Amino acid sequence: MPAATISPQHVVVLMLENRSFDHMLGYLSRENPGIDGLSGRESNPLDVGQPTARLTSVSDDAAYTGDFTRTLSSKDTAEVDPGHESQDVHSQVYARVGGQVPAAPNNLGFVDNYRLQKNGSIELAPRVMKCFAPARVSVLASLAREFAVCDRWFSSVPGPTWPNRLFVHAGTSDGQVVHKKKLYG
Repeated sequence: MPAATISPQHVVVLMLENRSFDHMLGYLSRENPGIDGLSGRESNPLDVGQPTARLTSVSDDAAYTGDFTRTLSSKDTAEVDPGHESQDVHSQVYARVGGQVPAAPNNLGFVDNYRLQKNGSIELAPRVMKCFAPARVSVLASLAREFAVCDRWFSSVPGPTWPNRLFVHAGTSDGQVVHKKKLYG
């Protein structure tokens, strides 16, 4: 049977938990420039109120968390869980650098938002800019190399998990933009 007449038998949707494309696969653009990922020159100010005081650059040395065997020093293994409620995402994507509200997303508020989440910790804040080198997430990177990569796929709701899962399965969040203990029923 010619390939053009074969119908797909299955569709698999892999929906990961609140991690950005750049965090997991952004560095694949080093080996495939067709992927809209990271250049390695991206940075964020530690404090958007003082945008030139201290910049934190993106890096490819993110630590594994959870129940994995840890080989990194303890300072690199603390859980990094960026804020993902709607107000967090708004401040990350539309940072008011120098007090000015940007007309377009500038993606300059990730470090500042994480610092505020961690009680102003200057030591912890740069961890939010750590991403994975492809070799560190080898299975996911191999899948990305062999199959379609959706590198311009953005969440329907700039916020938490459940409203976006509702969009994936129902085409709407039914107006939900926050996590609720009991959404329905």
